[in-house]
Amino acid sequence: IPMAAVSWEWDVPAAVAEIRWARDHGFRGIVLPNFDPQRPLYHPDFEPIWNVLDELGMVVNSHSGLSSTSTRPISTPAVPHPACSIRLYVPEMMFYVHSILDHLIWGGVLERHPGLKVVLTEQGSGWVVGALQEMDYAYEGSYFRTDYRHVIAHKPSEYFRRQVFLGSSIFSKAEVEARHKIGLDKMMLGMDFPHHEGTLLETTQEYLRATVGSAGVPLDEARMLLGGNAAAVFGIDLAALAPIAQQVGIAPRDILTPPEVDRFPRGDVHKPVLVG
Repeated sequence: IPMAAVSWEWDVPAAVAEIRWARDHGFRGIVLPNFDPQRPLYHPDFEPIWNVLDELGMVVNSHSGLSSTSTRPISTPAVPHPACSIRLYVPEMMFYVHSILDHLIWGGVLERHPGLKVVLTEQGSGWVVGALQEMDYAYEGSYFRTDYRHVIAHKPSEYFRRQVFLGSSIFSKAEVEARHKIGLDKMMLGMDFPHHEGTLLETTQEYLRATVGSAGVPLDEARMLLGGNAAAVFGIDLAALAPIAQQVGIAPRDILTPPEVDRFPRGDVHKPVLVG
């Protein structure tokens, strides 16, 4: 599914024109860029871009490492060992990409554009449960000011249910087991190909057995996680793809059973997830 990488910062009319060009040439959405904290994604300057995305039904994607609420470079100077660098880099990167959801909700973008669809990709799935609980409590029970109901008319979790989806790349067994808390209709399989932490080292079939199969997911729910949700979000004609799936698709019996041998002793398959 082609996604357009469009620069917002320098020329908003040009960005609008490029989004229209992308839609006319088969692109289904865009990838959000990094935003200057002094000109965040909810800044009035960017309203023409949100308008055209809403008008054309272009899916708005955020992706870890590509999308951020900050233009600040992440660096890890003076680490005691080179291997420590990634452990410092990843949490900071995730903070900035996760905060995009806060900006979309509290910045009023989802309120002003109820037709927008947003996908949060390669940034985990389980975190949204606690994040939404905290945001909902802030909306209703915080000691801080709450006289924003004319601007943010709904609880944050309601915006999420209405407009936000998860590119769960790559989801762990624990995330699959928590699918009903996270949102069965929200999670979409991502393979993270060709990264080494994705499915490249083993087969897609083995990865799905280790996650979907090990979690005991029934067929109807597996179809949602592995393609049905994505088809609904991006407007994919599954009937048109059925002949291809018959030729190259993996049979349900080959992925909905637990593996006999653990082929993923390291990596995301066994990564724990904290949900509220």
